[in-house]
Amino acid sequence: MKRAGQIALTPFPNTDLSGSKRRPVLLIRQASIRFDDWLVCMVSSQLHQAETGFDDTLELVDKLKTAGFAPEQAEAVVRAIGTAQDEHVTKANLEQALAPIRTDLTLLKWMMGAVLAGIVSLIIKALL
Repeated sequence: MKRAGQIALTPFPNTDLSGSKRRPVLLIRQASIRFDDWLVCMVSSQLHQAETGFDDTLELVDKLKTAGFAPEQAEAVVRAIGTAQDEHVTKANLEQALAPIRTDLTLLKWMMGAVLAGIVSLIIKALL
């Protein structure tokens, strides 16, 4: 069973689409519950291809090592920060989670309005 945080091998196509080669990826999170689709991050040992400002976790590990952290400790700190960021609730995530509830509440408001209108019409009919 696949879990977030695992390393998996997946085929990556050549740029000319003539074939593919199996490459390692880090499983970030499952993208679809209905299908076996995953959000992944490519893994590479080619550090000369790192981009400044983009590969920021590598930079943070290096900064922690420079500050005196042991390499294992620096990597553990960066992993802990990454985990905390994954669990952090953002406004966009919250809006997405609340959208179905808002839809249901709107429907309930309309239904209550229709019921109240029916009750009021019955009361008026009984009084006249």
